[in-house]
Amino acid sequence: NRGNVKMRLGKKEEALKDFNKAISINPKIATLYNTKGIILDELRRSTEALAAFNKSIALNPNNAETYYNKGLTYANLGDKLNAVKSYTKCIQIDAKYFQAYVNRGNIKNSEGKFSEALKDFNVAAKLNPTFALIYYNIAVSKAGIGDTINACVDLKKCKSLGFKATDELMKQYCK
Repeated sequence: NRGNVKMRLGKKEEALKDFNKAISINPKIATLYNTKGIILDELRRSTEALAAFNKSIALNPNNAETYYNKGLTYANLGDKLNAVKSYTKCIQIDAKYFQAYVNRGNIKNSEGKFSEALKDFNVAAKLNPTFALIYYNIAVSKAGIGDTINACVDLKKCKSLGFKATDELMKQYCK
């Protein structure tokens, strides 16, 4: 659809117009509202984005991606509680939605809930074991609970997978 092409070209306002037109023609297609929500979030129109995601969910309550995108919008707003709720619902629908575990774990880490974050990151690592950054996140969680020896092991794994920004933490935990 033309709106998707305009989105990829960075013409977000024009893409939004195309999606609004498509919605006016067929207001029962949930994915149109989901994409509209993504565009609105990128335009920093978060309240409208959330309304679009909610409409998408009303039409198709079993689309994990919509809950994920809703979580991103809440996270952008600094609403960690609702972001976590949205990521959790995404995971309930699709237990293999890797990025939802990562984002939920990042929020938990930022709140000092390192053990809870570690659970999410461990699932994410099982789903995508070559994603280097996940081992960095695991290391931060382990360090947060005082397990610096294993944090060092994960930092080394992270670095071996190509993530370069581990040196500062390695100096701190790998003695």
